Amino acid sequence: MELLGYLILEKCSAKLWDPIKASRNGPEFSHLFFADDLLLFAKADMKNCCNIREALDTFCELSGQKVSLQKSKVYFSPNVSPEHRSEMCEVLGIRSTPNLGKYLGFPLKHQGASAQDFNFVIERVQAKLQGWKASMLSMAGRVILSQAVISAIPSYVMQGCILPSRVLNSLDKINRNFVWGSNDSVKKMHMVNWKKVTKPKALGGLGLQEAKGRNLTLAAKLSWRMQHCRDVGWAEVLRKKYQSPGARRKGTHSRVWTAIKKGEAICELGSKWILGSNSMLSCWQDKWLNAGCLRSMIEGPFSRAEENLLVKDIILDGCWDLRGLSFDLPWDIKHAILATPLRRFLDREDQRSWISNLNGRFDPKNAYLLAVGDEDSPEFLGKWIWKVRTLPKIQVFLWKCLHQSLPVKSVLCDRGITGLGGCDACSEDSESILHVLRDCPIAQNFWRLAGCPPELRTSFSLELNRWLHLDAISSSCAVDKNYDWSKFFLLGLWNLWIQRNHKAFKNRACNPNLVKQVEMQVQEFIYCVDSQPEEKNMGLKEIRWTKPADGWYKLNTDGSINSANGLAGCGGLIRDKDGQWVAGFAKKIDVSSSLAAELWGLREGLALCVDVHAQAVEVELDAAAAISLISCNSRSNGDFSGLVDDCRDLLLQLPQAKVVHCYREANFCADALAKLGASSSDGGSRFAASLVVVNPFLLFDSLGLYRNRLCPNVCETVPG
Repeated sequence: MELLGYLILEKCSAKLWDPIKASRNGPEFSHLFFADDLLLFAKADMKNCCNIREALDTFCELSGQKVSLQKSKVYFSPNVSPEHRSEMCEVLGIRSTPNLGKYLGFPLKHQGASAQDFNFVIERVQAKLQGWKASMLSMAGRVILSQAVISAIPSYVMQGCILPSRVLNSLDKINRNFVWGSNDSVKKMHMVNWKKVTKPKALGGLGLQEAKGRNLTLAAKLSWRMQHCRDVGWAEVLRKKYQSPGARRKGTHSRVWTAIKKGEAICELGSKWILGSNSMLSCWQDKWLNAGCLRSMIEGPFSRAEENLLVKDIILDGCWDLRGLSFDLPWDIKHAILATPLRRFLDREDQRSWISNLNGRFDPKNAYLLAVGDEDSPEFLGKWIWKVRTLPKIQVFLWKCLHQSLPVKSVLCDRGITGLGGCDACSEDSESILHVLRDCPIAQNFWRLAGCPPELRTSFSLELNRWLHLDAISSSCAVDKNYDWSKFFLLGLWNLWIQRNHKAFKNRACNPNLVKQVEMQVQEFIYCVDSQPEEKNMGLKEIRWTKPADGWYKLNTDGSINSANGLAGCGGLIRDKDGQWVAGFAKKIDVSSSLAAELWGLREGLALCVDVHAQAVEVELDAAAAISLISCNSRSNGDFSGLVDDCRDLLLQLPQAKVVHCYREANFCADALAKLGASSSDGGSRFAASLVVVNPFLLFDSLGLYRNRLCPNVCETVPG
């Protein structure tokens, strides 16, 4: 293919092949290569047709390959007359077509295209799901299969366009019916609203996704890629076509551009600006804080000078300076500003960053919540059900119970289905979920014989959610048994429900040996499914601070944040090969997380090393997450990118440097300085001599004493 590309470029350079443009000011393109498929673009005239044919013939002669003319097509602009089309097709030896159809499964838009072009997505999903017998799978199995289908088949098309509402609604209907076991011949009740089902598990759903929400999420991802990949060809073509001066603002746009514009709204909600070295962002109108634009959080008019204030205008010597404002900001806003780290050493422009991602990269889970409007939904109090060690079908059963959606007669009555009577087993007037699983005489007798641990017997008087939670997560063993009570409890609930259904629909008598049956199921579950993971072999390890090698210094840094009063600080010290104090610092800072405090301390410590002209430095800190951010090869664009970039730049200024992790027990000196910084009244200080608060720890380290820490034992292979 490189040879053919060279031949085409040679003819373009010689003005024998006229490439085309997607817009007046856009880039020219003459060919696109995809594996063994070629797309050639040229002006529709005889000169270009002759040179296209000549280039192909030359390539075939030199490479020994042939072009399949029968499988090739020519698509002309509607402005080309039929007579000219016939003449050019004769030269090329390729037939003309009014419809390019699909390429790699994606419908190519052309004049006369319609929403019916995407019916194939519905057909593929239907064919995939209907190939399975819904009745042969539990609801948990149908959920997993639905997740696999809806995330694979439509997503390929969704990532390049917004599907018509009719198609999206049809996809939701197909998945909804499959999950609940409905089909054309059997209609079943959908016991939980689809809006709830399509929430994440942590918010009370089953982890499925609405088709529209997923489509908007993928559109947002495309929009995010275009904002951050400005040099790639497809982004340049779209930008020149739709964003250059004089570009068409109204009218019909391409499907890809329509999707990008739809995704922009999600990107605006989920992202913010990360400040550059000399930020030109508007202080009030641009979103550079997680909470949103400052103007939306402040009431009242501004003076004309303050209205046009830029972020760089409230920064002085690399620090925030809010004294120039004519009014006092609310405490929470002021703290949020002061907690935003500023760059000091490495120059960089303002950048967009995804708020929920540590590195500022696009977060599809958060984007989906923004697309469906669930970003502020409260957490589901029953999310523990997905952590219990049991069968997936029982987890879904518990999920229905916690949503009060198990189809017992009281629940059906609340939904308008009346005249069902009471409990079929005991003739109780009302059959609730709690009655079937615990309060019915049949269930009471079952639990009495089950061997419930004494400490959990009081739970049988609690309300449904609390009762299920306490017994399902219990680590106690059943009385006189060799298995956990929680395993028996969960399988017991399931068998009571199955027994109730057999009685209600098949009029079967209750099983007098149900306890024995459940015990056998517990043993089978333990043997086949729940093999216990090996426990970590823990042991005490002697942790001590070690002196650096000859010619090296050691820098220890730490960050401290008190969640009770919000005070934060960082500190660190440099020691020589004898463990003697060289220099140290303690600084009070405004931060919102312990990781920010750790990075801030690392930056201050590295700056101190540069100032004392240290030639070889070993850096130790007890924050593995901070080391991971510093060591990562990719460019950071998150909240801490200013701190990370500065730390990387300072490390490059040191002739020799290495960053290693240490346990907290070997970092007590830096910890004491960080706490000192948090409690200090001034901004920060550097110390040429050791402090009283640090001396005991400094002596402890210099003597080579150790502290014990419980750590996993590492098995070492002894060579034979």
